[in-house]
Amino acid sequence: MGEVPVGCIFLYIPTMTVILRSHNLTNETKNATTHSEINCINFLYEFDESTLKDLCNEDKVINPSDVFKNSVLFVSCEPCVMCAYSLSLISNN
Repeated sequence: MGEVPVGCIFLYIPTMTVILRSHNLTNETKNATTHSEINCINFLYEFDESTLKDLCNEDKVINPSDVFKNSVLFVSCEPCVMCAYSLSLISNN
């Protein structure tokens, strides 16, 4: 795909569900901030409550901050400084 081969997934621990996945899109989008981790953060905040509830296989309504606090990130390469800082910001929300 012509991208730096970095990909990630977010595993939602309470239901052991992979809820987000992405890969780098910097060349495709011509946007230096579209790393895999940032893409997943953006995707999650675009979901409405109903979609988020279905995505996580939850009976109760949950918000993006709760999802991130209860998820584990698996990434194929150590996050860059931008992504590491972004992840630290959302996990402290």
